[in-house]
Amino acid sequence: MKDLEADEYNLIGNMMLAAGYQSYIGVFTSKFRKDLLDKWMDLCRKKKIAFDKGFEIRNILGDPVSIRNWGIKGLPGDDLSVENGIICMGAQRWPLLIDP
Repeated sequence: MKDLEADEYNLIGNMMLAAGYQSYIGVFTSKFRKDLLDKWMDLCRKKKIAFDKGFEIRNILGDPVSIRNWGIKGLPGDDLSVENGIICMGAQRWPLLIDP
């Protein structure tokens, strides 16, 4: 029950960060993605917008079963590859990505 209440409390911030990540961050390198997400999180803190302190895109937009299936089919398990998979699967049009 506490997890559900925390998720409800952090919903707006989590969705703002996830939407920005899904929409804008795919074309950047892993380091730049992390730096940009950190800046967005700092802005949320300054504006007092609550979000999950352990925010990770794979936890918010990812489906653990799909991620495991991608790994079985050969996708590397590193964060960048999994994030690219999440962006690809969530994109309504063509995704713009950096893929090593």
